[in-house]
Amino acid sequence: MTVTISDFIAGLLQGSGIVVGAWRNPKTGQPIRFSLKDGQHVYRYFQGRGEEMYAWSPHADTEGNYWSWVYTPVGKGSRSGKTKRWTIKQLVGFRHPRKARARAYARYRKATQKESKDVQTR
Repeated sequence: MTVTISDFIAGLLQGSGIVVGAWRNPKTGQPIRFSLKDGQHVYRYFQGRGEEMYAWSPHADTEGNYWSWVYTPVGKGSRSGKTKRWTIKQLVGFRHPRKARARAYARYRKATQKESKDVQTR
């Protein structure tokens, strides 16, 4: 599933690309910039049973990194499925898009297996 994240884009156009929200490279501390032709940043994700989304970027940033992360709902409505605010957790960069997707999928599988074990023990 491809979703535009206009809600998460700060919309700041700077010389080398689009700065996406408050994302910062964990190693350098610099903002993550995407150089896009159409001006939209898209991401793909696996939806867990809860509200968490295990996402990855299908295109590289200006430094050549592909990113994998987890969107976690926060605030009012986060447990009822009506959340309006999300936070990014576990942001990790990779040199190949398939590794970013594999990391997102591994996190998704781990979370869904843990949830299914919790349901079986009840």
